[in-house]
Amino acid sequence: MLSQASTQLPHPIAAAEVQTKEVCDTRRMLEQRLDILRAQHDEAYAYLYHIEEKFQDTTSEFYQGAYAMYKSAEQARTKAE
Repeated sequence: MLSQASTQLPHPIAAAEVQTKEVCDTRRMLEQRLDILRAQHDEAYAYLYHIEEKFQDTTSEFYQGAYAMYKSAEQARTKAE
């Protein structure tokens, strides 16, 4: 009976070790994915920040061109209605 108990003891410990390793691997993978997403977010924000800056400068060519396109689209929508 003692030998049976001693053979059963390592199995739950081994299973717990495997589960702990899987949890650690999953956590590491998720942290890597989060780092990638943060980098992508920062890159996108840096790109969009310059566009937003151009729209805030109402004297820039970029703003004037975008506003002219907006007005043309608005007139076309009004005519279509």
